[in-house]
Amino acid sequence: MIDWNAVEALATSASVILTAVVLIYVIQQTRAAHRSADAATTELHATLDERRRAQAESVSGWIISVARRDEPYKSLFGGLGDGFGLVVHLSNGSHLPIWAVRYTVVNNETAETIVTGTESVVPPNQQPRLLIPPAVQRTAPTDVHDRAGHEAIARGLGLVIEFTDSRGNRWTRQEDGSLQEVAVSS
Repeated sequence: MIDWNAVEALATSASVILTAVVLIYVIQQTRAAHRSADAATTELHATLDERRRAQAESVSGWIISVARRDEPYKSLFGGLGDGFGLVVHLSNGSHLPIWAVRYTVVNNETAETIVTGTESVVPPNQQPRLLIPPAVQRTAPTDVHDRAGHEAIARGLGLVIEFTDSRGNRWTRQEDGSLQEVAVSS
């Protein structure tokens, strides 16, 4: 004869075990889904950060000593005559303009600001835009006909560039080349 109490107990035990196995499986799958979602979120944030930085990464600047009589610099120096001068080059290598550009020439040894300048917009351009800091031209502590002196001055100067990208993010390119996003206050 069949002991229905034993069959019922066996069925109950089997359903409890099966429920526990299914519950463990569901918990593992839920954890795996959360890990996958977290990884996807992290990857999305990294991709968005790269996209946000992409335009800013293509903005650069430098200072050089040039002969005032050489093209294309001759017209920039106007009536300053022969000799050598310092020129700030700004380059926006992206495909979009940058806005509210402010550049600061600093003495690398003393951190003293030598001159600042602004440009409302620097269009997309693979060739550098030429900007002349007039105060540097007038106060260079060397003979204007001494190229080595001007090159030494150029090496002792740093350039800090602040600008707004096409998405409205504000950036600073430090004299060491590092790029930092600046919080824009509203």
